[in-house]
Amino acid sequence: MIAAFFLQLWTSRTLVSEAAASNRIAYSEATTLVFENLDSLVSFRWDDRPIQWPSLENITVSNCAAIKDSGLGNADLSQLKSMKVILQDKEEDNPEIKISKYFDLSDKFEKIQQFEINGAEELSKTLAMKLKPYHFQQLLQFQAKNCDERLNSFLSILLERSKQLKDLIIKENKSIKRVFDCHTLTKPDSRGNGIYLPDLETLTLWELPQLNCIWNEDPTGIFGLDHLKKISILKCSSLKNVISVSAAEKLQGLQVLKLYSCEKVEVVVAMENQGVETQKRVIKFPLLRDLVLVNLSNLLKFHNGNCALEFPALEKLRINNCPQMIAFTTGFASAGEPSTTDNGSTLDKLNELEVVKCGQLDYIIPCNILTKFQNLKKLTISNCNSLKELFPFDSEFHSVEPILPELSHLVLTLLPSLLHVINRKFENTRFFKHLQILQLKDCNSLEYLFLPFVAGSLVLREIEVSDCKNLEKIFLTKEDIKSMIQFPNLNFIALENLPKLFTFCPGTFDFPSLERLKVVNCPALKTFVSMFDERKDLLVSSNNCFFNFELLKNLKKFHIRNQDGSEKLLHEDLPSETFCELEKLSVIEINNLLNVVPSSMLIRYKKLDKMTVQGCKLLKEVFDLVEVLDNADEMLPQLSELILNKLPNLVCVWNREPQVPVFQNLASLQIIDCGNLKRLFSLSTAKYLQKLKTLKLYGCKDMEEVLFEDEVGLTNPTSSKINFPMVERLILKDLPKLASFCRYSYTFEWPKLRTVRMSKIPEMKMFSQGIQSTPSLRAVYVTFIKKCWQGDLNNTIKYLHNNPECRTETDRKSCLKHCIDCIM
Repeated sequence: MIAAFFLQLWTSRTLVSEAAASNRIAYSEATTLVFENLDSLVSFRWDDRPIQWPSLENITVSNCAAIKDSGLGNADLSQLKSMKVILQDKEEDNPEIKISKYFDLSDKFEKIQQFEINGAEELSKTLAMKLKPYHFQQLLQFQAKNCDERLNSFLSILLERSKQLKDLIIKENKSIKRVFDCHTLTKPDSRGNGIYLPDLETLTLWELPQLNCIWNEDPTGIFGLDHLKKISILKCSSLKNVISVSAAEKLQGLQVLKLYSCEKVEVVVAMENQGVETQKRVIKFPLLRDLVLVNLSNLLKFHNGNCALEFPALEKLRINNCPQMIAFTTGFASAGEPSTTDNGSTLDKLNELEVVKCGQLDYIIPCNILTKFQNLKKLTISNCNSLKELFPFDSEFHSVEPILPELSHLVLTLLPSLLHVINRKFENTRFFKHLQILQLKDCNSLEYLFLPFVAGSLVLREIEVSDCKNLEKIFLTKEDIKSMIQFPNLNFIALENLPKLFTFCPGTFDFPSLERLKVVNCPALKTFVSMFDERKDLLVSSNNCFFNFELLKNLKKFHIRNQDGSEKLLHEDLPSETFCELEKLSVIEINNLLNVVPSSMLIRYKKLDKMTVQGCKLLKEVFDLVEVLDNADEMLPQLSELILNKLPNLVCVWNREPQVPVFQNLASLQIIDCGNLKRLFSLSTAKYLQKLKTLKLYGCKDMEEVLFEDEVGLTNPTSSKINFPMVERLILKDLPKLASFCRYSYTFEWPKLRTVRMSKIPEMKMFSQGIQSTPSLRAVYVTFIKKCWQGDLNNTIKYLHNNPECRTETDRKSCLKHCIDCIM
């Protein structure tokens, strides 16, 4: 009880133990222990569980001679600030020896491998510790976050002790101006003894706004740089360069260099005594494989001075948002005149190159080093306002080997000054042997895209060209080639917003693997491809058909928009296999189009799943059935969704009643803003709609009835009952002339109909003649939330017609009671 009294007296809080699963007892809040005049005290423990004091800082043991070895528990020697031992009223000169007898002392800093300081308070505690000479000698990783300028003092301690340190991470320090103060360090001897951080592998510096240097003098000969593998620097806004040329020459093991958002950086590698040296120095980074330079608003070059760079292992180079950069290195990604001599830049292993938002550059790769990029696989150039050429032509250039033979992805976007992708002066030079993806966007100075080198490419998979307002021609072959050219793997072609494009792929082509085709806003493109007439030696095409001769036997998705030059999409003489695999068809804003699907093509669409026709001003019919064979099994058997939108002259879905089953898989039908359409389907056609789930009619100003009786039905009626077994949603809105869903007395069965929304149908007095069986329907919505029900569908429509105030939001209170009463 006496011991407990002294312990509670000298701790800042009430002494509370933390018993963890019965294997130990810890007093985490205790900072001071005092044992006085306890002659019989042998041990603090009352069972076999060890006692731990994780926060203990001060110990006093006075006249307690009976305490056995380790009887007072476990403590951390590195945290102890004061130790006092009194035996027989005499204070011991070396209390640590006795304390180590009373306690089982550990020292976490003796073998610690990872250490982190988070905040100024932790830094103060660390600096106040009585460090032993052996502390931090086995440290492998150190991280400091949210500290102040005193961090330099602790780093100096680590430099003297932590010879095995591999990872150094400093983040979010607003005060530190340098990482290493070389002026205060003892210099190593001539044999290299005393080198600091000889095993350092990773240096990470993030958000240090006052940092103006890593070392305040040349670190060569002082620091071990040979093993440094990764340097990552982020948001160090006062830093002007990263390393000196001398230091760069020592970075033989550097593999990754990443520099982000350092506004004042002008060069990465800075020449010492610039202007003094006359001999050209070669800087080689033999293992550097990943180099990233992002958001460096004042970066001019990677290096300055009279030196050349070699990157024999570099695989990825990313330069993004460096608007003042005039060159990455001399003669490569530069704003100057292309060099005609090799400047020594070695980039043999480079496979990814990205240059974005570098507004000063005129070109990327000059001819003199073009043949070195044998492993380049992905080239992305974007938002470089001054860039005129990727590869400036040199009349002396000649290569029998393919150029950029491994390039698979070429992405060029937002290049307003680009004149060529490949200059036609290269003539017979072969490029891009393995090109798979070509993306070209927002290159408004480009007048032609000349790519004869991809003709017959076995690997080309995607072509996307968009938003190039002056592009007129796209050549995938030489202009005089007349033989059939096949692209066996071309899967996707997209041509968008090319107002002047009038020629795409002149010649004869086969696209056996083309599955997706998108043509949007290319009004001058009258036909997809033009074909050579061998007799006249001329290119020929139909004046009114977008597809004339193409064999597109695997096309699955076709989207076309704003092609006013075409009256028809499909020529009647297209190969019989064409469009047989089509699944998605979208036809939008083709104002001269008279019909979408000619009769000769309709039976091919056995796999068509979704069809959208929108904004075609002259379109009068969607399907031409005049010449459809009556012995066909069925039409459009897989069509599940049909959308007809903004077709002001549409008078019928088809120009002849189908004589075979149609729409047997249709689940969703939407007719929107087709102002000239008076009726939708005949009753004989409606019987095929057995899978229809949603029917939406909106904004059809002249529609008078949805279903009508054709001549066959009137003459030979088969049944007085019409069944829609799957319909769940029926939406009728803004149909001012609609008087009835069907004006004939038929029984309609709607077993799954749950949602009916009707508004702005002033002429409808009842839903339809005949009985309406709707066992699942409980209300008709007249607004998004307002609903009414009078027991059945016909009575509800009658009620709404006779009570117009219930059809609108006006006078809502007066009709709300009626509607609620009806529903209840």
